Parts: sequence; C-alpha cells; structure tokens
Amino acid sequence: IVRYWAADSTVFDADDRTMTLTNDAAVHFQQRQLDAYRIVLDFTQSTLIARSNNADSVLEATAGRQRRILRDTGRTLQRGAPKLSDGGTVYDGEVIVYNYKTKHGTVQLGTTEMEGGSYYGERIKQVAPKTLFVENGRYTTCTAPTPHYYFESPKMKVVMQDEIFAA
Repeated sequence: IVRYWAADSTVFDADDRTMTLTNDAAVHFQQRQLDAYRIVLDFTQSTLIARSNNADSVLEATAGRQRRILRDTGRTLQRGAPKLSDGGTVYDGEVIVYNYKTKHGTVQLGTTEMEGGSYYGERIKQVAPKTLFVENGRYTTCTAPTPHYYFESPKMKVVMQDEIFAA
C-alpha cells in the first residue's frame, strides 16, 4: 500500500507510467516516508525520484565550490529539499533516487546521521541495509551546522555498527 499527496498537483502519465507530485509532496510506503518539493514515481523502473525546488542550480553551484558539503538544516523547509526516512535513518539531500523493489538508493549532496555521527557527501549510495558508499564525504560527531572537526575522504565505505573505510 502506497499513500501519497501533494499541495499543488498530482499528474499521472499513463503512456510513460509515471506520476508526478508537486509542492509539499509526500509518499508513504512500508516503513519509509519520502517528502520533497517534487516527487516522480516511475512505475516502469520501480523508482522514486525526489528533488528540491531548485536542485539543478544548487548542484551546479556546489560542484564549483571545492566540493565542500556543509550541513544546511534550513533547506528542507525553505526549498522543499528531499528527506527520506527509512526505518530509523533519515537522509536529506538535493536529489534522492530510491528503487522501492531493491531498496537501494542514492542521495546527491546528502547528509545522514548514524551511530552518534553525521555523514555528508556529494553522493551517498545505500548498497545494502547497513552499508553505504560516500563520495567526497565527511564524517563528524560535532553537532554544529559547520563542524569544528571532521574526517574527510574522497571515497568512504560505511558498514554500520562495524567499520568505516576511507581512501
């Protein structure tokens, strides 16, 4: 059972087998909830694609600025940035792509908190229920919006409750 809603519009394209939810969109399925400015459900590919109001301009601007990812707690409310709650784990980002059959997904310019720490990255990819890959990422236990200390690596593999590998 999938529950969904949107403040502005819900458009179903029967030919492409997609449904687009716009403005304060939300999709609830199993123990997961996805909120964003715009969500596209692609029934052919079994994916949910969530974007903030101005994801394209934010992605371009950030890539040009030394690829630094900073926690921006106000972006979810201000621009409708996507937020995926998967069980007890919350992922925030500018673009979230989630395959609801394989239960794998990616978050661009993403953040998530796990095991008392925060991960930031240009791209966070969940490849198994407890395994993440983080590209150009940081890990910190500092709770400040701009962390005072962190570990940074171009490539990280995180196995929750076990190990972190950095390259």
